[in-house]
Amino acid sequence: MDTSSNKKKVALITGGSRGIGAALCIAFAKANYRIAFNYASNHIKAEEIESRVKEYTDCLAIQSDVSCSAEVEAMISSIKKHFGRIDVLINNAGIMANSLFSLIPEEDWDRVIAVNLKGTYLCSKFVSFLMIEQRCGIIINMASISAFRPLVGQGSYAAAKAGIVVLTKSLAKELGRWNIRANCIAPGYVQTELMDTFKSEEDKQMLKQIPLRRVGTSEDIADLALFLASDKSKYITGETIRIDGGLSVI
Repeated sequence: MDTSSNKKKVALITGGSRGIGAALCIAFAKANYRIAFNYASNHIKAEEIESRVKEYTDCLAIQSDVSCSAEVEAMISSIKKHFGRIDVLINNAGIMANSLFSLIPEEDWDRVIAVNLKGTYLCSKFVSFLMIEQRCGIIINMASISAFRPLVGQGSYAAAKAGIVVLTKSLAKELGRWNIRANCIAPGYVQTELMDTFKSEEDKQMLKQIPLRRVGTSEDIADLALFLASDKSKYITGETIRIDGGLSVI
């Protein structure tokens, strides 16, 4: 790797093989970051995103379970060995298992909490060790508007995302002394594989509740993440920014 490449900042994006994560990988690559991204199981999608990122920058794709401490620690070790540092961590990996609260299988509840909330905790924990050594770093956690106004059937997902909001505040307080900032993004309805259709009558009624009259795009979220990773937001930490087309102001 040449010297100029070594001067580029490094962004680690979890859940980077699809949806918002994939858009984050591409956006940060175009912004001249070197990219490491995590994926759970879809090798084909991961290879596709890795190939697209490599059109712009160096890329390292790592398969790992963000809810497993040993796998997260090994992932961070591999990234440190490859790139030498991590400047930006985006905890984006997440899953849903929609079900009425009284009917959701316990294993589904546990898995949603494990991937969304525990995964954010574990990745932040192991990356923070490296960022403390560097005396700088940025952590961006992906929450959801569901943390503030959950839909019926989203008990596990909403609980996990609300936990991420509070965890972000704790990270900001504990890590600020080392020039490490932690902020949270709370998207509203976004066109992704997790929510891939907006065509039913119910969906059309939902769209009428959004002042901007459209769902968000993954690129909308990536633009906000780039801002939070930049010096333009250097005095912002511990905040959760809702990006929902105005849905939450109603």
